[in-house]
Amino acid sequence: MSDGKCGLHSYGSISQQKMDTILAELKKGGATVTGNNPWNVNLNKYGIILQGTYDQPTSTLSIIVLAKAWYVPCNKIWAEINTLIGHIQGVSEDEVALAHHELHAADS
Repeated sequence: MSDGKCGLHSYGSISQQKMDTILAELKKGGATVTGNNPWNVNLNKYGIILQGTYDQPTSTLSIIVLAKAWYVPCNKIWAEINTLIGHIQGVSEDEVALAHHELHAADS
């Protein structure tokens, strides 16, 4: 994985269930998600396209910024991502299971 336009950030303590929930929440929020590990995520805002790669044996999610509008600073993108991922890292597996179930129930 390259360093993209803003460097590479890696996040530990991401289970497969958390990864599934992250992808579902991105889609629910209007992002276009393509691929399957790596995933390309077009946030449909400010030209930001991310790429995420998940390493299941180490429970590590790695993210790079593939594209962004020239006026969007990298530190603003990472601040948003760090906040969201930090929240997911701190959520118990039971809470993730409940949220994941609720997301799928809403789709039905």
